[in-house]
Amino acid sequence: MTDIYTDSYSSRTGATMVTSPIVELSARSLSRIWASRYLPNLSCFVSEQSESSVAHLLEYSSDFGRQKTADRTRRHLRICCELAGLEVNQLFSGSSNLVNLAKVRRLAKSVEAVYEKVLQFYEQQSKIKQNVADSLNPISGWIPEIEALSIELQPILYQMQQEHLADEDPRTLGFVTTQFHFSTQMILKRLSPIEKALLGSYFQLAEEQVCIPWQEVCELAKRYDRASYEVLLIEHLLPESDAIAHTVCERARQQFPQFRSRRGSWDNLQITASMMRDLNMFQGYLWLCVLQQDLTPITVRLLPLCLMVFPSVNVSWEFIEQTIRLLVEEIRSRLTLHQWSIVQPYAMGLIDIFAVQQQKSGRPAIVQVVPIVIDR
Repeated sequence: MTDIYTDSYSSRTGATMVTSPIVELSARSLSRIWASRYLPNLSCFVSEQSESSVAHLLEYSSDFGRQKTADRTRRHLRICCELAGLEVNQLFSGSSNLVNLAKVRRLAKSVEAVYEKVLQFYEQQSKIKQNVADSLNPISGWIPEIEALSIELQPILYQMQQEHLADEDPRTLGFVTTQFHFSTQMILKRLSPIEKALLGSYFQLAEEQVCIPWQEVCELAKRYDRASYEVLLIEHLLPESDAIAHTVCERARQQFPQFRSRRGSWDNLQITASMMRDLNMFQGYLWLCVLQQDLTPITVRLLPLCLMVFPSVNVSWEFIEQTIRLLVEEIRSRLTLHQWSIVQPYAMGLIDIFAVQQQKSGRPAIVQVVPIVIDR
């Protein structure tokens, strides 16, 4: 978080950086919730407690196993990133290329460098746990790993943003986020189920750190008292973010049954996965607004991203507006009246901002639309 951002917050609220134990406890609580998003789901590999499943799990989570997985991934890394770049370019191109091939290759190399950093971190870690029972609940050791990886990724992600996002075509921002998603999917297809569960958690962190401000939410919460209503309600809803996104996605499917995008219809599981992540992104920006106590994160960061990407892929603003309304409705259903009174100004502001864009578009409502913002 920049000094400008901190100074802006302090001057507006009179708040200062607080380092009391109770505030640190608040930050740690949210950090635990955030880090738990990336816990590998290993239950299916030990559900039957078979000796072979246990042996494979311990093998792949060992130092040697991690090294082997990292080496295998590196053999496919460059070609996967390059192929993903070409696929994303084709997706966004329409009648003309969004990014020329030289830029596609440069971006592929940047994404490759990010994932190489993830692989270096992955192979440097010790075994997740020494026994199967601990492997099912590795949260105590997992939180420091996730936080450490997030910190290590910040400089290389910043460098990538400076190199590629300062582009004459602002739609490149949407291209970058989609490039990460496609690259991840291509890489994980080449790994075993256990490797996919273990390494995939780290890749998910890298992918989400590009577009979802979960870490910023945790950092901004440090400026609040542990017992503040804002922090407590976010602590309540952050663990439910995926469930909220799933419910909204299903309701959108019912409301737009004939949906079809350039990637296909609702039958394409990748469309659902992409929309789930986009809905998580909207939630992250909403919580930033609640903690910052204004709509700047939406108006300055989220809306411009949408304006950059939607026109290039013929997105229906009606679909976006209606999906946001479904999201706000689902969030409201999970809050008490008092909690909703805290969220309401920013949730309704989110709706109003995108409703204005729907009015400006002047386009008739259509059914054939694509999911929100990323990875269509």
